[in-house]
Amino acid sequence: MLEMLNLSKCYQGHFAVQDVSLRLKERQVISFIGPNGAGKSTVLNMLSRLIPRQR
Repeated sequence: MLEMLNLSKCYQGHFAVQDVSLRLKERQVISFIGPNGAGKSTVLNMLSRLIPRQR
């Protein structure tokens, strides 16, 4: 299982992502759908540890 709780990321005082939580079971397929600038890539980058999460 993959789990992330209350992820947030702030750029120059503005939240790109705020308090996002996700729980994925093994072999589960998901998709992120949303408008441009909604934070989809930011969440995936934090999940893969390419960018640090806000503490």
